[in-house]
Amino acid sequence: MSRGKKPWQSWLLLCLLLLLAGCGGRFTALIPLPDSAKDAAEQQLRDFMAQPLPPAVDADVRLHWDVLGYDGSVDGMLQIQPPAYLRLTIVDPLGRPLFILASDGARYTVIDSRAGKAYTGAAGKGMWQRYIPGSLDPAEVFAVLGGRIPEARRRLQSIGERDNQRWYVFRDQQGDNTVYYQLDETGTTMVEQVMITEIGEAGIQVTYNGYKRWSKNTEKPFLWPEKLTMQGVLVQGDFDIEFKEIVATSQLAPSRFQLTIPDHYQVIKDH
Repeated sequence: MSRGKKPWQSWLLLCLLLLLAGCGGRFTALIPLPDSAKDAAEQQLRDFMAQPLPPAVDADVRLHWDVLGYDGSVDGMLQIQPPAYLRLTIVDPLGRPLFILASDGARYTVIDSRAGKAYTGAAGKGMWQRYIPGSLDPAEVFAVLGGRIPEARRRLQSIGERDNQRWYVFRDQQGDNTVYYQLDETGTTMVEQVMITEIGEAGIQVTYNGYKRWSKNTEKPFLWPEKLTMQGVLVQGDFDIEFKEIVATSQLAPSRFQLTIPDHYQVIKDH
């Protein structure tokens, strides 16, 4: 598989996966939606959320980054499954794994073959925060990558407009995070989502560039993003994830997201 223009670094690739990037700026206030338009807007949202999703996604992906003067790209394999299962494998041109991250949402394991090291710990703590910011829960990764709203974890707060575009404003169940969602004109696909920081900046901003209806290897055809572009104030840079091919959508065994660490590897544990 192709290597990037610059040598890749494991933390950088994981940042790609976890939707961080970095141009700042405040997210301007919305104009409240007129009462006469609210019923249609809410129905559009319900129709959007009712669209089918696969039990899991097993995909070949292309990752690209441009961060602090370094840019490059690699190919990999990404497996994600609700509620919070995640596995990312990066391979060399001969197909040998260089780097694997796996998590069940509670614990994670990283195997870095190049360094002969492995890292383990609790998701959301310690070294895990090098890969996923604390504001992005592991249980939201499937929805974020799929251009959906994790409705079980969020509640609709308001609907408004900015630059003639309609936005749905959600808060999480604890009321800690605010996320803005913009759908296309038909309400079929998500155009953009923005997680707002405490001071009103775009902390995690995801733009969806095209969708494809997948019908191969699935019981129900579904829409899935072809490419995600990610920016935000949490990490400086630009990241893309391109879904080249979804090879399977059947539910994966939990053991798929558990890694066996080679005996001779140095193991670094988060406490």
